Amino acid sequence: MRSGNIYTANGASEMIKEIISHIETDDFEISFRMNSGCFDDDIIVSIESTGCYYLIKGKEYPILFAQVTNPSVVFVTGDEGQEITDLTIILNMCKEASRFVVYRVFQPAKDISQLSFLEGTITNTSTK
Repeated sequence: MRSGNIYTANGASEMIKEIISHIETDDFEISFRMNSGCFDDDIIVSIESTGCYYLIKGKEYPILFAQVTNPSVVFVTGDEGQEITDLTIILNMCKEASRFVVYRVFQPAKDISQLSFLEGTITNTSTK
């Protein structure tokens, strides 16, 4: 519990170390699942140094976007409009390379249109 004006990752590395120290066991693997606010080098190092696993939903960082849009990157096509690829790169904020699994889903323009709350005409793109 912390104030709403505190950045998401503040103190998270120390909290993760404390959590791991209380539940450390060889009977199971510990995995952390976090949002993009926890995409922080200290957090990643804390988790990796203990042998735990993590999944962090990342943002569209420029270096990651450049890698993903490189024509040499091969995406495997899955179900309707879904594609996935696996990259190992170093982001500007990190000291070491990390594995990134990139998952993208094609969204038709009608599904991503945004209604305007400003004055003017609103175009209804839905079909009945």
